[in-house]
Amino acid sequence: MTHKSAGVTLDKLVFVDKVMDSVYGYIDVTKVEREIIALPIFKRLHMIKQLSLVDFVFPSAVHTRFSHSLGVMYMADAMAVQLGLGICERQKLRLAALLHDIGHYPLAHVGEKAYLLLSKVKPVSGGPLSLSSLTDPLYFENALFELHYSEQEKELRKLISPTAKDIKASLFGKTGNSTSWHHETVGAKIINENPDILRVVQECLCDEKRIVFSGTPSQCDIKVFLEGISNIVKGSYVSPEDYVLVQLLHSELDADRLDYMKRDSIHIGTNFGADLGTLIKNLEKRDVSVTPCRKPLPVVGIKEKGVAAADQFLINRFFNNRHILGNRHILALEFMAFAIIVCAYLDPFPNGFPKSEAELTEMVSERSNNCSLLGFTDLLFWKVVREYSVTDRSDIPGIVKSFSKYLSKYQEVSSSVPHANKVDILTDLHITLRSLSDLPNYRSYKTAVRKFSNKRCHRPIEKFQDVRIVSLSRQKPFKNYLDIAERKYHGSSSTTSSVMEKCRLVAESFENRLLESIVVFGKEEEGGACFSSPRLLIDCKQSLIHSLSSLKSVEITEFNILFHDKED
Repeated sequence: MTHKSAGVTLDKLVFVDKVMDSVYGYIDVTKVEREIIALPIFKRLHMIKQLSLVDFVFPSAVHTRFSHSLGVMYMADAMAVQLGLGICERQKLRLAALLHDIGHYPLAHVGEKAYLLLSKVKPVSGGPLSLSSLTDPLYFENALFELHYSEQEKELRKLISPTAKDIKASLFGKTGNSTSWHHETVGAKIINENPDILRVVQECLCDEKRIVFSGTPSQCDIKVFLEGISNIVKGSYVSPEDYVLVQLLHSELDADRLDYMKRDSIHIGTNFGADLGTLIKNLEKRDVSVTPCRKPLPVVGIKEKGVAAADQFLINRFFNNRHILGNRHILALEFMAFAIIVCAYLDPFPNGFPKSEAELTEMVSERSNNCSLLGFTDLLFWKVVREYSVTDRSDIPGIVKSFSKYLSKYQEVSSSVPHANKVDILTDLHITLRSLSDLPNYRSYKTAVRKFSNKRCHRPIEKFQDVRIVSLSRQKPFKNYLDIAERKYHGSSSTTSSVMEKCRLVAESFENRLLESIVVFGKEEEGGACFSSPRLLIDCKQSLIHSLSSLKSVEITEFNILFHDKED
């Protein structure tokens, strides 16, 4: 596919430099990519580890969001080439992939989780939430653990007794991240508002070898282009021509997941990677109509020959989440870091952590000569840890001081032996509940939930429980979409309008899943003689996921908090 621009015909991207990568070797970069990589706002990702504190347990896992971003760009382009996308689409996708993590927090998802959940903590006195509003010395601990347990109880409820709303949400999927604290939303703001990115894109995409614009673009054209990239980063299906690009960054088999599975496994030292060659070779794009009356959607999927590689990918991801990210030492370290970041947010003293959505927005919107966003990295977290570990401030909660002392000495709180507190679930909900009830830590967990939901904790917490649920896949069989439509219109008259409404509900929900899940394409020939409708991997009988889709692992670990003032 060629793209004509100002009398120049280009059938390939023009690469001007290379970057050596530990996973893929040399990664070629275009001029605009080279200039963006050189910007301080992008180099900031050097200071954010990909896996936060995992290197405490797996010492070689010290790779960063910087190298991951380069890898996602490489992987996204390899997928785009396989699908036959044009150079304009490829350049747009490469930039979105390169910038997809530019809005990440210190400690990546650990810091993001703290900010995402903080809005749910309510101060005693009303007004802005801060340490000064937590008048009771133990209120911070109550608020922290109430937040911790309420989130985990919500996830357990969805597993044990899902409501109709939960079931519908699991079928319809998501369309972008609407919360203003999400790292993709923060990244989109940076892409749209950072003057250096605007300048680089305007200079590099307006030279004599134009590949994006047919003429000399205005600043408004550049901003529209960047807004399109930011929508891809957020996973928003705004523009139909970008549907394929969004899928390549936001689905169960996207460039982000393919890179981090390969990269993480190499740096950690495990074999939980992916057969990238087979997966990419079997990628395909088709226009799909769920029903004859609906407009076709461009859907990215795999051929039937790629089913085994897709199975392997999902199973490896399951074991990676269960045994690496779910390692009890890592869970302890991340909870300690979570509590410290919550305190840093609430701390009225300036410490580099934005205290409100408005402050975060102001930080993102600052000009390049102001370095507060550039310093919003893992280094800032460790600076706060050291300050809290030696502070004599009476308003800093004791649990935060204790956690900071531990982390400043590269130590963690202790945990119970987890082997008797793990259950794999592949059966109905009644057996699920009975299996959980047999776990010793589950009973302790339920006691703690009741205590914190009633705010009945009047002394420092000495132990807490962490529940981790790992699912093999978020896909649901097609019959589930039919069932929810049947329940909604059960008992209604079989009029033409009700039948059409039922079909519309099934079509809309299934379309979302086609865009977000792994789709399998069968053979297709002229005249439809060998046509096979696209189906989700879970509905493909030659797939292991067809039999194992309901597999979930539930592990409940109990941690003991030993305060330093008791030890000294």
